[in-house]
Amino acid sequence: MPYGIYERTKQCRENLSKAQKERNIRLGPTLHQNWRGGKISCNGYVAIYKPQHPFCDGKGYVFEHRLIMEQKIGRYLLEEERVHHINKNKKDNQIVNLMLFPNESEHQKHHHRIKK
Repeated sequence: MPYGIYERTKQCRENLSKAQKERNIRLGPTLHQNWRGGKISCNGYVAIYKPQHPFCDGKGYVFEHRLIMEQKIGRYLLEEERVHHINKNKKDNQIVNLMLFPNESEHQKHHHRIKK
C-alpha cells in the first residue's frame, strides 16, 4: 500500500471538490486577499460579480451595462441583444448613455449611420 490510509479515491476527490464549490458560493470571494468588491475591468468594460445571474461568464461576472439595462427594462436581456454606449466610453454606464439594440446587426447599422 504505497499511499496507505490517505489514498483518495475518485469519489472522495469529487466530494471534496463539491464541498469546496459550495463553500465558495456560501462565503463568496470576499475571503481572497485580492478581492476588490466584485468589480473588474474586462476589455475596457466594467464587470460585476453576480454568480447567480443566468448569463454570467465562467468566473461569475456580468457586464455592468447589461445589468443596468436589465434593471431599466425589468427583465434579463436576451443573448443576442446588444447595449450601446452613446458617448463611446465603455466605463460610463449611466442609463442616459445606454441604448438597447435587438441584435448585433442593428447595432452595426447604427454605427454605420453615425459614420456617415
